[in-house]
Amino acid sequence: MAEEAPKDLSMPIGAWVEMKPAPWESWQKIPQQKQELCEPQPFHANSPSYCKACLRRLDWEEKEAWEYIDAFLKSNEQDEAKKLKFLDSISTLRSLPAFIDKGLLVEKIKELIDHESVDSLTGVMRQQAMLAIMKLSKMKLPLLVLTRPSLLATCFSRIFSLPPAHTMEEVEAALCTKTLKTMDEMLKALVCKDQEPNLLALQIILKVLLPWTTSKEVHERLRAVGRIRWLMEFMGSQCKFQEVEEFSVLGQLVGCLTLCCVEQEQEIWQSAVEGLHHLFSFVQQLKSKMLVKNDAEYQQVLKDSQTERAFWVTNISNITSLFGKYFDPSESMDFLLVALNGMRDSSVHDAVTAGNMLHTILEVSGLGLVRVSEAVRSIHNHLDSISEPLARQELLRALLLLGSQFSEEVVGTLLGCSLSCDSVAAEMWKMLTSQPKSTEKILRELVSRLQGPAPRRHQLSQRPAGVVSLAATRALYVILQEEACRQEVKELFPQLYVALLFHVTHTVQHTASQEREHNQEDTAEPLSPVRYRQPDTQPGFCSVARRHAAGPGLGSLSNKRLALHTGSR
Repeated sequence: MAEEAPKDLSMPIGAWVEMKPAPWESWQKIPQQKQELCEPQPFHANSPSYCKACLRRLDWEEKEAWEYIDAFLKSNEQDEAKKLKFLDSISTLRSLPAFIDKGLLVEKIKELIDHESVDSLTGVMRQQAMLAIMKLSKMKLPLLVLTRPSLLATCFSRIFSLPPAHTMEEVEAALCTKTLKTMDEMLKALVCKDQEPNLLALQIILKVLLPWTTSKEVHERLRAVGRIRWLMEFMGSQCKFQEVEEFSVLGQLVGCLTLCCVEQEQEIWQSAVEGLHHLFSFVQQLKSKMLVKNDAEYQQVLKDSQTERAFWVTNISNITSLFGKYFDPSESMDFLLVALNGMRDSSVHDAVTAGNMLHTILEVSGLGLVRVSEAVRSIHNHLDSISEPLARQELLRALLLLGSQFSEEVVGTLLGCSLSCDSVAAEMWKMLTSQPKSTEKILRELVSRLQGPAPRRHQLSQRPAGVVSLAATRALYVILQEEACRQEVKELFPQLYVALLFHVTHTVQHTASQEREHNQEDTAEPLSPVRYRQPDTQPGFCSVARRHAAGPGLGSLSNKRLALHTGSR
């Protein structure tokens, strides 16, 4: 069935030009008055010159479109031509009647896009669906209805995942280019309502777009970065906003584009560099509206603007420093997490570049960080998958800095990551205690975990204090085997010794209480750390502690007391 060409309501409608009456009729009715013609005008529903017959005709057509849309939503139609007529009917509407379920309407459009194949592009279904979304964006629908992450994800998936343009036939490649341009216009319509940019809609779109910049497929990354560049170019050209609000996705966005700046594919890194250009202009506009004129920070923004116009190179350190001063603590952490993910061996990005990003962001003056526990968990999850020596070196430096500045949160999070202190956690404990500055803080935090049963706010899943104490003893066992922290252990030995005795006493009492309570005589003897002995191939915890306790008097006395209280039999 041939596809019916959509009606272009933006063109002048000349079918309703009034006809001149016959000369004798004109002479009889109005002999001295000239008959006026109704000149064709562009379509404006509110235009007073619009003829009533045309309005009646449009009302009838719109009513017919409403009825078709309503019937289509209630059916399970699979015919291609009827699907296109449904989308075309949406594009002809001037308003959306109350009886049509807006949520169901958007979900139906999403379903039509989702049914399209990603192996080839043979029709205009995707394009018509996005045109329909553009039309709906002008009908006062709630913002969150049209910017549903699921709808956006479906649009991106069914277009970005199409084969590369150079592998398509000429006609298909041209259709693909036109479809991407339609997507750009749709995104523009979603982020700009009533000719004013909406930052909330922009951030929702970017959060769905950014994961595509790490795709394994080059053409998918190219299409995603191209859309981001276009959005930033459009937003950078705007001078007014509905509200001056935080742009919370800034750190993640800068991080992803910075990694793309060193791509081997020329089109990708060029789009990424251009996107960062436009993003910087946009950020400056946003910051200047949030600051008071003549304020020192406002003057700095103006100075940065002049500097940026005169000097810009694709140097990772320059890019990170330029944007880093505008990051708030949460955005700085987002940037840091992007860099950590970029270091993995499985990442499509360069691990050395990601390491340089991590190095530079930690050197930004006045840097503040929040959500440190996320960084610790990310390091624990990915450390085994990072083999690049320079990247691991920067990772060590970052972990040392976090441990020195946020020792309580780092210790609490790492204890929760692995209660049994697996090999990755053991390596991280060794990293944290490789420098005297951080070693003392880490040891004091571990001692405090042994001394007091009160739960800390950084313990994962609110684990019982006794379980966390056991995890702390495992961490201490690993740390005390390192010769590098001998001096710090010597200084903290009295507190460490008392804390261990307290922990042993508490564990014995708890175990005895459980045995009396459950009275399980026929079961195996429960595990007791008091009677636990390391294999001969490894030194026991107490022997390690004794070896680190330097000094003749203190060492011999501690040996006797530790042997007495650990039940050596």
